[in-house]
Amino acid sequence: ALFLGLIAVVAVGMRRRRPAFMLGVLLAGSVIVTTLTGPEPGALTYFLPVAYVLYLVAATYEHRRAAARVLIAVFATLLADAVLLRLTGGNVVPDGGLVSAALCVIIAWFTGYIVRQRRRYALRLQDEAASKAVAEERLRIARELHDVVAHSMSAIAVQAGYGQYVIDTQPADARDALGAIQATSREALDEMRRMLGALRQADETEQREVAA
Repeated sequence: ALFLGLIAVVAVGMRRRRPAFMLGVLLAGSVIVTTLTGPEPGALTYFLPVAYVLYLVAATYEHRRAAARVLIAVFATLLADAVLLRLTGGNVVPDGGLVSAALCVIIAWFTGYIVRQRRRYALRLQDEAASKAVAEERLRIARELHDVVAHSMSAIAVQAGYGQYVIDTQPADARDALGAIQATSREALDEMRRMLGALRQADETEQREVAA
């Protein structure tokens, strides 16, 4: 009894590292306890740590097949315990204990499942908020890029028209207009590079979040 109790304590303590394996250890211990004690009132108390670890499994499982195998193993163990109690106890079978153990298993599973769904919902909200922030940043950059291009092209068009108009009569003013066109185009290119860099950084951030 002390050895099986120690196994139960160790399995519960290591549940976060390997929850499915520790649950299997507890299920095996439950069968052994039921075999040794027979129809005793405490024969099914081993299902309390089973339900505790089962809650963690239900909250963290990755595949539905794994969850189905775990549930089958738990209820198969409970059925085996019931058969052993029937064989060792004759007509003295603690049906109330079996029902209580089954209820503990069901409550633990659904509690873990609800916690799992809430966590997934919270993560989904975080992903949606991150995607919305990236989309808003892209829209802001697109608007700024549009404003820069429109303003720069307008200034270049005005300076080019003025330079063409005065090139024969006022070469100095035409030269100044060409200088203004050059400066405006360089400023526009620098601003466009900055915005495209910010847009590329936003895309890389979104890709990292999707990969994570």
